Amino acid sequence: LWLKRSISRSWAVFVAVGVMALSRTYWSQALGSEVYALHAACVAGIFWAWEGAWRNPVPRNFWVLAGMAGLGLVNHHTTLLLVAPLAAGLVWVRRPSWTAWMGGALIGILVLTLYLVLIFRSLASPLVDWGNPESFGRLAMIFLRKQYGTVAPAPRSFGLMADQAAAYFHLLTSQWGVGWWLPMVIGGVV
Repeated sequence: LWLKRSISRSWAVFVAVGVMALSRTYWSQALGSEVYALHAACVAGIFWAWEGAWRNPVPRNFWVLAGMAGLGLVNHHTTLLLVAPLAAGLVWVRRPSWTAWMGGALIGILVLTLYLVLIFRSLASPLVDWGNPESFGRLAMIFLRKQYGTVAPAPRSFGLMADQAAAYFHLLTSQWGVGWWLPMVIGGVV
């Protein structure tokens, strides 16, 4: 009896997940210009590299950390909030050698040159060319996140959340029509 229920629940989950995963709504959200999955991978890599440098403070481990930190910074600037205290603690306690410092700086700068890909790709005039970074000045605007404007005093106002919810429900309605809730009910019942 338990096995039969588990299998039927598994199929219900499989059907519900499959229906939503193949929907236009899901993919319109998943394929937006968001960077959080890669950011999570970079953060995991930074912790892994930091742990290696903490256990065995040889220059090579500091270089790996510098490379991971550079990749994380290219992807998302909040990486700095993680890297700064980790690096400060590592420097304070483990006292890296001059070779570790210079190699880490060189590797970090080399990895940060990945930003140049934005310039070269933008010169090809792709369909999505966010910020049009075809010069170093335009690249600096993207690097400094000028496209987001000023920081709001509160994370989100109620009006903004209502507008975002309305946009999401519009996507659901365009995918499923007025019965957008039906697949969820079927998945819950099955």
